[in-house]
Amino acid sequence: MLSMNLTSLQKSIITTQELYPQNSAYNLPYLWHLTGNINIESLKNAIELVFNQHDVYHSHIEDNHLVFESEQHFTPTIMKLSNRKTTEFKSQVLHYVNTLANTPINVKKYPLEQAIIFVNTESSNECFLFLNISHMICDVYSAYQLFSEISTVYNGGRLKAPTQFNNANRDLNTSRKKRALSYFKEKIKNITSLSQKGLQTTNAPRQDLEFHIDLEKVNELINSTKKSEFEILLTFYVLFLYRLTGQNNIIAGIPIANRRTTDKRTHGCFVNNLPLITTVKEENTFNELLNQVSHELHYLLKFQTFDFVKNISQLTSKDLSFVNNSVTLYKKAINFNFDHVKCVNISLPQKSLMFPLAVEFENANNNIIVHMQLDNEFNKQITTKLFKSITVNSDCDKTVQEILYECNSEISNIIFHQENSNYLRDSNTVLRNNVLSLIKAVTLSTPNHIAISDKNSQITYIELDKISTRIANTLSKLNNKYIAVSMEPSISLITILLGILKAHKTYVPIDKYMPNKRKKVILDQLPDCPIIADYSNAIFNGHLSITPSEVQQLLLNNVFTVNKESDIAYMIFTSGSTGIPKGVKVPFSALNSLTSLINKN
Repeated sequence: MLSMNLTSLQKSIITTQELYPQNSAYNLPYLWHLTGNINIESLKNAIELVFNQHDVYHSHIEDNHLVFESEQHFTPTIMKLSNRKTTEFKSQVLHYVNTLANTPINVKKYPLEQAIIFVNTESSNECFLFLNISHMICDVYSAYQLFSEISTVYNGGRLKAPTQFNNANRDLNTSRKKRALSYFKEKIKNITSLSQKGLQTTNAPRQDLEFHIDLEKVNELINSTKKSEFEILLTFYVLFLYRLTGQNNIIAGIPIANRRTTDKRTHGCFVNNLPLITTVKEENTFNELLNQVSHELHYLLKFQTFDFVKNISQLTSKDLSFVNNSVTLYKKAINFNFDHVKCVNISLPQKSLMFPLAVEFENANNNIIVHMQLDNEFNKQITTKLFKSITVNSDCDKTVQEILYECNSEISNIIFHQENSNYLRDSNTVLRNNVLSLIKAVTLSTPNHIAISDKNSQITYIELDKISTRIANTLSKLNNKYIAVSMEPSISLITILLGILKAHKTYVPIDKYMPNKRKKVILDQLPDCPIIADYSNAIFNGHLSITPSEVQQLLLNNVFTVNKESDIAYMIFTSGSTGIPKGVKVPFSALNSLTSLINKN
């Protein structure tokens, strides 16, 4: 029985399935609606012949090896359904295949592929074709070859000699491997993780976006820069990551074909995901960033057989998590080319995420379709608008700052007038023109401008937004309505104040230098009220006392809460000169009126 060692990618698939048995991210499901003069028997025979032509489709995993079972023979399934209406027929098919697409293929048991032809007994001129293959034995390049060969056989053509079991575990020759080690060692020396910062994995389900971008714009940039289509699209993606995460260091996962010329017809999982590491500076022009991206991509293609994970110990002693995003280009449509048959590819919603963000560009019928899989917490409308806006506003001589300023303005209009999101996160609540939405609008239009500075440091609007939102998440865990704060004026004070408002709590300011007697009178009126203070004091006994540094240590994931007009923004106490200090509750409506008036003037 033939067997083959697993690649790093294949090992990661097994690990994922063992840790998350319900994760179907490594299924490759495809569905087509076929109409016209369809020969069902010829279609079945073509699929059967092609799958049985290649050794890899007769395999399973056993003892960390890909084992070939020569005696196995794969046969597609024909499922007959009776529906007079196409809509009912499609509904039945989608219900069935959605379950299969979201059920992990058991890689330890043959077969690792599924093929079903759904026939409507009430109509001979339509059917649905469903293929579902484990990524363990098939990458996108193999899938294209598979579709092409099925088309050839269906149309009466002949296939070339069958491909044999081929080991995807290749390595560079000694001198090139040495250069690869030197290149990657230099690229990662100043980073602590290969996962893109700002892209966080959550428990939210996956969502799929699909939209078109301007092919004419892409061709215009190709002609003026003499770069490839993928280099242009990859630079768009780098700008998108930069805008999305607010990080200068961008790490994009690039699935490289990892095929020699002799392997072009060989089916299997050869793809090698390598990190493209680049630095984005706002003063760089689009053309300068494009050249930088092109330069790094050149090295990845040069070292495409380099197994990064396998050689990580030779690169660094740091424990680096691997890339958490992916971008690739399909140079032609994901489709068949059957004679006298129209084939329409139907996207299938998958619940599991392979990465927090994955983008696939498909060049189909003179259009560039963007397929985006991402966390369900992202706002669809704003995410789509951002990416399309980047493509439209990118010009060779424009700086990154100029491009993103125009993008931010467009996005800010959507958020300010329609829905708010936490840096593209959905809140499902319409915002009014209040202090928080004003700060959010400024953050989106000028994210890297200085928001606050003191004698020690300064922070940008995007840093202020992120820190205060994370503080809000921490404070939202507290059951208390009021939160007292007694601190020196500082950046930390402003971030905590905003965090309190975002957390749907009421801010109670207490002057650090007022007499202890008055502080105690105020706190006695707020039993169990936590106090955030940059000093210790005996009068805080009986209250949860938190220092600013402790607030920072407790920070969790981003959550955003929108306040109602009637909610209390803060409570200010009177001087108490004529008696006991009395707390005056100031609602958001009053604060909003004040900020609107200031903004107008």
